[in-house]
Amino acid sequence: MPRPDRLWIKYDNRSRHARGLPDPPNVVWRTTNGRCWYCGGRPPRGQRSLDHLQPLKHGGANTTANIVPCCVACNRHKDRLTVEEYRAVCGGRVFFGERYVQERGIA
Repeated sequence: MPRPDRLWIKYDNRSRHARGLPDPPNVVWRTTNGRCWYCGGRPPRGQRSLDHLQPLKHGGANTTANIVPCCVACNRHKDRLTVEEYRAVCGGRVFFGERYVQERGIA
C-alpha cells in the first residue's frame, strides 16, 4: 500500500502545476538525480537548497521552470546573480544541470 506522504505529493504536484507553483523540494531534486545543478556534487540532505535561475530580484518567477536544485555552497556563491552572471564568475563553464538535462532530453 502506498505511503500517505507519497499520495499527497502526487496530488499536490497536480494541483501545484495547475496553479503554476513550483514542485516540492524532493521532486525538484529528482530532476538531477540528487546532484547540484551548478557543481554536480551530491550534497547531504542538510546541505541541499533550491535556487532561482533568474533571481526574483531580477524579475524571475517563483515557478518550477525557474527553480533548480543546488548545494548550499553554490547557492551562497551565486547569491543574487543571474545564470549568465554566475557563469562569468565561474569562468564561462557549462553547469552540470544544463549538461544533465540536455544529455537525457529532459525539458
